[in-house]
Amino acid sequence: MTKEERAEMSRKNGALSKGPKTEAGKNKSRLNSLKTGEHATVLAHYVPTHPACLCNEDRDQYRLLVDDFIAIYKPANHEAMAILRDIATARWQIDRLQHHITIVWNKAIIDAGQKPNALVPELHEMYVMGLAVTEVFAGNNIVSKLNREIARLQRSIAQLEKRLLFVNEKFPLPAPIPEDTENEEVTPEAAPETGEIEPPIIITEDAPEVIAAYRRDFPSRPIVILPAEKAEKNDYNYDDMPIAPRKAA
Repeated sequence: MTKEERAEMSRKNGALSKGPKTEAGKNKSRLNSLKTGEHATVLAHYVPTHPACLCNEDRDQYRLLVDDFIAIYKPANHEAMAILRDIATARWQIDRLQHHITIVWNKAIIDAGQKPNALVPELHEMYVMGLAVTEVFAGNNIVSKLNREIARLQRSIAQLEKRLLFVNEKFPLPAPIPEDTENEEVTPEAAPETGEIEPPIIITEDAPEVIAAYRRDFPSRPIVILPAEKAEKNDYNYDDMPIAPRKAA
């Protein structure tokens, strides 16, 4: 085979496939190299950071919910943080189910409004609502099931709150280190759940979202807030410092 023949064969082979042509094929091929989804944009909905979130739900809203619960419940250690996440997941599921109950009602009202109505206009709305109620609660209706599941989740939250209160009381955080530590030696504290010595986290940002992010990821370690110039003078061993959270919220 001559050089020209090989080149012609290469051109023919190359023309056979240039990747997926249809939108379905392109969407499928996008998943080939997907691993953590940390930098995903088009596929962001398919890489939820927590199993509580469905692919069409706003994960940032879930993170804000967790941060709000951290401020409310103030978890004292890793176990308390795990319980808090269970509470947030249950609360997230309740909101989802309540949203779907509204969808069921709206669908019933729309369907009822499209049926023939021989009544005077003043009675149309009452007639439509009557048909909607009949449809929603007919037979083995979904709304009753959703409400029972909401009640179960609410009972679960109440039990988790009792457990969280017990863990916070029995295994509290070490006493906080005063902010004015320019002339004091920073002494590591023992983690309450393991008994191991864990150094404090020294930060120079006092933004609430930054502090909340550190407390969420390192609930058993004390946080010391120092001005940048004081942090530079402090002789604390920064080799033991954890990596800062990629996002504050």
